[in-house]
Amino acid sequence: MHPLQIRKLPMAASDMRLVFVSSLFLVFLASSHSISSHSPSLRRQASILVSIKQAFETSNPSLNSWRLSNHTFLCSWAGVQCNDKNRSIVSLDISNSNISGSLSPMITQLQTLITLSVAGNSFAGSFPADIHKLSSLRFLNISTNQFNGSLNWEFSHLKELVVLDAYDNDFSGSLPLGVTQLQKLKHLNFGGNFFSGKIPPSYGGLVQLNYLSLAGNDLVGFIPGELGNLTNLKQLFLGYYNEFDGGIPPEFGKLVNLVHLDLASCGLEGQIPPELGNLNKLDTVFLQMNQLSGSIPPQLGNLSRLKSFDLSNNGLTGEIPLEFSQLREMTLLQLYFNKFHGEIPNVIAELPKLEVLMLWQNNFTGTIPSKLGQNGKLTQLDLSTNKLTGLVPKSLCFGRRLKILILLNNFLFGPLPDDLGQCETLWKVRLGQNYLSGLIPNGFLYLPQLSLMELQNNYLTGRFPEETSKVPSKLGQMNLSNNRLSGSLPTSIANFSSLQILLLSGNQFTGEIPSEIGQLKNVLKLDMRGNNFTGGIPPEIGNCLLLTYLDLSQNKLSGPIPVQVAQIRILNYLNISWNHLNQSLPKEIGLHEEPNLCRFLPQ
Repeated sequence: MHPLQIRKLPMAASDMRLVFVSSLFLVFLASSHSISSHSPSLRRQASILVSIKQAFETSNPSLNSWRLSNHTFLCSWAGVQCNDKNRSIVSLDISNSNISGSLSPMITQLQTLITLSVAGNSFAGSFPADIHKLSSLRFLNISTNQFNGSLNWEFSHLKELVVLDAYDNDFSGSLPLGVTQLQKLKHLNFGGNFFSGKIPPSYGGLVQLNYLSLAGNDLVGFIPGELGNLTNLKQLFLGYYNEFDGGIPPEFGKLVNLVHLDLASCGLEGQIPPELGNLNKLDTVFLQMNQLSGSIPPQLGNLSRLKSFDLSNNGLTGEIPLEFSQLREMTLLQLYFNKFHGEIPNVIAELPKLEVLMLWQNNFTGTIPSKLGQNGKLTQLDLSTNKLTGLVPKSLCFGRRLKILILLNNFLFGPLPDDLGQCETLWKVRLGQNYLSGLIPNGFLYLPQLSLMELQNNYLTGRFPEETSKVPSKLGQMNLSNNRLSGSLPTSIANFSSLQILLLSGNQFTGEIPSEIGQLKNVLKLDMRGNNFTGGIPPEIGNCLLLTYLDLSQNKLSGPIPVQVAQIRILNYLNISWNHLNQSLPKEIGLHEEPNLCRFLPQ
């Protein structure tokens, strides 16, 4: 199975459905014309379908109507449409019917077919080579199957073909040159196969195309500039698993009707052609996971309809162009894992529809724009691993839509905005490795959707916030280690019922460890070392039966080691050294396999 078959192209799928609807409309138009009196009889056509079905190994029960004794109702059979006189089959659609087995060459005897779709099944083996006998065919969809072999069809006999979709199969060999004879072809999808070799420059002669996908194959060589002649193209997919030489042809600047351009993950080098700025109908540009270099051409600021722009995982440099202020439709901007520098322009924060901003792993400096999030649309923000300074903006969650907030590994300082404690949509927070100070905002640790909270390696002070009425049932990991938090651990720690990892080390917590810690029935790792906890180890910790890692070292704990610790059968790391505990080890701990690392007293 080809790797791309796991990763579908969502835009392609939705467009295909639109094409299918329009093609059915063509069928209805065609069916208004009289069919030749030489058309096979209903019984003959029914016999053909029954023969075809005999090659199926499994199929949908809806095809039970395909019986020769039922031939008089042929035009009511599942997947069958006839012409207006109910004499000849003009459409056969058995897509998504859970069919396996092979597709019989008998299909080519239904010579009045205009529409044929077998998409979304598990057909294997070769596709009937005599498909050219269906000379009236306009719509052919064989996508998402396991057909193999080459596509050396006699395309010259398929002059009426408008849609050819062979996406997600196991076809191999060179891309067929014969398709260039299909001058009415508007939709061509060879994506998700094993085609090899180069893209034929003659594909640039398919001037009626409005959709072309060659993505997810094993193509090599240069992308031919002749594809720039396809001026009717609206969607172009060439990336994923192909490995092209050179870069993006500047001739692509002639594709003035292009709406969706996807050249991701296909080895492209060189600079982004400024000519792409001519394509003012573009709403999506995916160029991620290549080896592109140089800076972003300021001409791309002319793409006023652009909604999604992804240049991540390249070697791009320079600054974000101020011309991006014109991209008022932008909802997604991903520039992460490059070498960009300079400040994040304020114009980015002022984009009215921006929802996703991913700029991590660059060299951005300066402050985060203070107005970021004021548009009320922001859902995902990742600016981690840069050199940003200053405060975390107060407006990030103004729209109450923010789900992901990742600012780790920067030089941010000052307090966290109180408003974050009211951001109930948050489910992932990573703010570690900064210089943040002040209190943890009320409610911040108890947000209802939260699954990950990382605040480690900062200078946060104050107490662990207590919220007796809130139950953050989805929080799986909390890391507050290496801050300056103080005071006692509240009994509301029991409310974190889904916690698997709790890291509190390197703070200044005091008081006794609350017995409610034993209510964390899902906790796997508990690290509370390097604090000032006093009193005894609560016996209730033995109720944490999934615990594999427990570190209570470097505190001021006293009293005996609870025998209940022995109840934790899968514990493989236990460190309670550098405390004031009794030196006797409960004999019950020796009744089962001892921990891999067990420390009790100062070394």
